[in-house]
Amino acid sequence: MTALLVGLLVGACMALFGAGAGSITIPLAVHFMHLSYHTAGIAGLVVVLSSGTAAAFIGSRKGLVVFRAALPFLILSTPATLIAAQFGRHISNRTSALLLVALLISASLIFWFRHQEQEAKHNLVRGSLGAIAAGGTSGILGVGAGFVVVPSLRLASGLTIAKAAATSSLVLAVNSIAALIVRHNEAKSITSLWLLALASVAGALLAGSVSHRIPSKLRHRGLSILLLGFAIVTLVDALTK
Repeated sequence: MTALLVGLLVGACMALFGAGAGSITIPLAVHFMHLSYHTAGIAGLVVVLSSGTAAAFIGSRKGLVVFRAALPFLILSTPATLIAAQFGRHISNRTSALLLVALLISASLIFWFRHQEQEAKHNLVRGSLGAIAAGGTSGILGVGAGFVVVPSLRLASGLTIAKAAATSSLVLAVNSIAALIVRHNEAKSITSLWLLALASVAGALLAGSVSHRIPSKLRHRGLSILLLGFAIVTLVDALTK
């Protein structure tokens, strides 16, 4: 039941605020599913995989997923995910929590100061570095790559915002599969994974019907505050436990 509620909440937040909201999966899994920060990363991977697959399917039906842009991006990000996932298996629970704090604060600042999107200038080097960073983030933490992938795809391939967002869903899903392959032994310890995955998709579909009514700036500011709040909670956990 707890996994169902966590999945619905995360899915709804991702629909309302965007892929960056997937980062709240880990602190929610820690506090409501009673997982360690390290193990909760698996829950994050499952949510990203399920929601990313659903979003990529919907985007492909609308012609928004650009496979020729996703392939070179995945060639860089997937190996980074595999390497980082191997490294992530050996870091402590406190280190996982502190890395998550850094990610949440960084994402919070990015979304708070994000203005109306401009057309991205093509920059292959920065886009490629973004692909590697996104893969590494997925591998170590399980979440957090969403706010890196979209701008990196636009830099590397010059995609429009809509196409980059849809294509990023495919990239995130594939990277999540790569990380889960490395960390599959940990995944077996979470009995509610399927329920969490299905609930996150359901939550996204339910909230998606009203997400377009919320102004973009308000969504970015709301997500920024949400991420900062979870960063504070996670930091307190890391320093006191």
